[in-house]
Amino acid sequence: MKSRILILLITALLALPLYAQATEPAAAAVQRWQQLTAEQREQLRERYQQFKGLPVAEQQQLRQRLEEFRQLPPEKQQRLKQSFGRWKELPAAQRQKLRELNRRLRELAPEQRQELRKQARELRELPAKERMERRHELRERFFDRSMRRRH
Repeated sequence: MKSRILILLITALLALPLYAQATEPAAAAVQRWQQLTAEQREQLRERYQQFKGLPVAEQQQLRQRLEEFRQLPPEKQQRLKQSFGRWKELPAAQRQKLRELNRRLRELAPEQRQELRKQARELRELPAKERMERRHELRERFFDRSMRRRH
């Protein structure tokens, strides 16, 4: 369910330019719509139908997140858009693996999450070879061990 919300939120972010134009006169909105390709129009229609199919609470949550996004500085908005672009480019299996790692991260105790973040920051300072070794150690320490206990 959370991944569905994330996908819809990101979709909403991509449609942000159209949303931002909602305050323009109707003629300008029609002109923007006409500038879209047939494929883009169809994608927007499908996303709109998906959005309308969500429970009202989820719709409100997405609207709130969109509004929060709109309040961010343009540089932060751009970084988020770029991150989402990179996310979309990943193969489905890689996205699923990252979702699983994120789920496991949320399951860690707060102290463990804090320690992992500290270790991750320190990794950035290491040479590439050492960074890879430490990354494997951290994965085993924080994730692999907890996964073995659950199975």
